[in-house]
Amino acid sequence: MKELGYIPSFNEKIIKRFAKFFSKILSVNNYFTNEIIQNVDLKNHINFEGKKIYFKTGHNRLDWRVKSFYKEEPMMIDWLKSFKENDIFLDIGANVGTYTLPAITKCRFVYASELDIKNNAILFENIILNDFQNKCLIINFGMNDKNNVEEIFYRENSVGDALQSVGREQIIPTKKNSPFQMKQFCFSLDYIFESFKLEYPTKIKIDVDGNEKKVFEGGKKVILNAKEIYFEDNDLGEDKEIIKEILKTFKIENEEPSVRRVDGKKLRNILFIKN
Repeated sequence: MKELGYIPSFNEKIIKRFAKFFSKILSVNNYFTNEIIQNVDLKNHINFEGKKIYFKTGHNRLDWRVKSFYKEEPMMIDWLKSFKENDIFLDIGANVGTYTLPAITKCRFVYASELDIKNNAILFENIILNDFQNKCLIINFGMNDKNNVEEIFYRENSVGDALQSVGREQIIPTKKNSPFQMKQFCFSLDYIFESFKLEYPTKIKIDVDGNEKKVFEGGKKVILNAKEIYFEDNDLGEDKEIIKEILKTFKIENEEPSVRRVDGKKLRNILFIKN
């Protein structure tokens, strides 16, 4: 199995050791250190369709997400570029807004769904940083097949991380540095849109690392009403069932192998377009 996502290089590990030593020195004086931290505003940006989009960093994984924007999912980038000004985008598994923010520059409105509380905080800052707050609604709950308090399984307590799992241990093989569990509210997608009378999206991205079945079962009405669906297939039995149901009213427009590799699995990203 190939390790997933951000992996620090040898030089970065050396710098990290030095930074830990330096931080211990700074921690002697809380007031002085707080002043430094409050005045450090680290950010990076991407150029998308002639526009600069800024992202908060301050963490190597967050910086990696910006730098790898055009490398991780080329099909996603092409899809985002095809969005029209009357489109409404639902980003399920928004993380810190890597794809949410570019979509905002193209669409009429965007819904960003993310269950990780730390990621939601950075997502919020990124939206404010770009003055996008009038074109985005953050849905800061886990998507589930029912409304419930669920045990969320985390790999580690690190901002920008992914592969959290709802109601069960993560079934996708992954490295767990300091795993823990925490109870959180989860809701079905259909319930949220019906209860708050939200306008249905025309474009939907579903990338929730093994939680796809829970999302789909609780959101069929919203999901199957869309015109296009971008779906991360983890080659699970559950994924095959979802794809089979989507293909009743959609066709596969495009697909690409995922950069993520798991032994014995054919991971891919699929773009469905309604027949």
